[in-house]
Amino acid sequence: MPSSLRVGFTTLRFLKGLTVADLVFPWFMFIMGINITLSVDSLLRRNTPKSQIVVKLVKRTLILFALGIFVINQNSKLIAVVVFHE
Repeated sequence: MPSSLRVGFTTLRFLKGLTVADLVFPWFMFIMGINITLSVDSLLRRNTPKSQIVVKLVKRTLILFALGIFVINQNSKLIAVVVFHE
């Protein structure tokens, strides 16, 4: 891939290595936590069976995990998938 097409995270110079992603990710996790709570509460109010709620939560969790794997490995070969990155 040509270097002109590569996209990286912008480093905030005055914070010595802190990137925009370092600021966004905690808020994303907070919003996802709130979203799950509101979703479960709404499903319980509609008398949805608890087994169906668990299936929805597991499905949502697997989708988020798969998206995370895809984002981490977007530039690597499909065979070498990194699950835990140091």
